[in-house]
Amino acid sequence: MENLSIEKFSPKKAELATLAKQYQSLEIKGINDKDGYLAVDEARKDLKSKRVEIKKTGKELRAEALKYQKDVILLENELVDIIEPLEKELLDKQDVIKQEKLIVEREILLPNRKTELAKIDINISDDELLLMSPTDFTTFLNLKKEEYYEEKERIAQEREDKIEAANAKLKYDKDIEAAKKQERINNIKEADEDKARLIKDMEEKAKIEKQDLINEQKRKDDQRIEDERLEKERIANEKERIANEKKELQSKKKYQKWLEDSGWTEKDSNNFSFQRSETEVFMFKKCATYKI
Repeated sequence: MENLSIEKFSPKKAELATLAKQYQSLEIKGINDKDGYLAVDEARKDLKSKRVEIKKTGKELRAEALKYQKDVILLENELVDIIEPLEKELLDKQDVIKQEKLIVEREILLPNRKTELAKIDINISDDELLLMSPTDFTTFLNLKKEEYYEEKERIAQEREDKIEAANAKLKYDKDIEAAKKQERINNIKEADEDKARLIKDMEEKAKIEKQDLINEQKRKDDQRIEDERLEKERIANEKERIANEKKELQSKKKYQKWLEDSGWTEKDSNNFSFQRSETEVFMFKKCATYKI
C-alpha cells in the first residue's frame, strides 16, 4: 500500500475524511424540515458521486497494471469505507422521512377506510390500516367483502331452511290433533243409547269448538302465511342486494385488474388521466414533459 500512488485518486483520502466529518452532523428535524431534507439529499448525492468516481479510478488503476490489482482494490475499499457507511446512514434518514410522509398522507384516508370496513363488520387498528397502500387496502377490502357476502348467504339459507322445517312440524301437529278429536267424537257416537242426549250435546259443543279452532287456526295460518311472505320477500331482497353488491365488487376487481394490466401503479398515478363515456373508460399516460 505504501508504494501505491494515491495521487491519481480524486478527492484524496484527507479530503474525504474532512468531507465525511462535515456531513456527519446533518439531521432531518421532522417531516416539515425541508431544508434539512435537501441538505441530507445533497450530501448523500455528493458522497455517492465521489464514491462512483473512486470506484471508476480504482478500475482504471487495476487495468493499468495487473500486478497492482490487489493493492488498488484494498485502497479503493479503504476510501469507500470512509464515506459509504455515512452515505447509507443518510439514505436511511431519508427513507424514515419518506415513510412518515406516506403515513401522514394515508391518515387522510383513514375515515373512509374505516367506514368501508364497518359496513362489513370488520374492525382493525389504525396502525394496520396506515401500513396498507391504496392497492393493498383495495385487495384486503375485496377479500373481506367476499367473505361477508358468503356468510350472509349462508345465514339467509339457514333461516329459510328453519322456516320450512317449522311449517312441516306445524302441519304434522295439526294432523295429529285433528285425528285425536275425530277419535273422541267417534268414541262418543259409539256409546249407549241412553247417552244419546249427552252425545248430541257434546257433538254440538265439539262442533262449536271445532269451528272456533278452525277459525283460530285460519287466523293463525293467515298470519303465518303473511309473515312467511314478508320474510321470503325480505330474503329475496337481501339476496338481490347481495348479488348486486357482489356484481359491483367483481366490476371493481375487474377495473382494478384493468388498471394494473394497463401499467397503472400507485407510485406514478399522477402520470395517468382518465376520460369516461357512457360505455367506456379511456386511460391516457403522460409520456414526457418539455419545460419551456
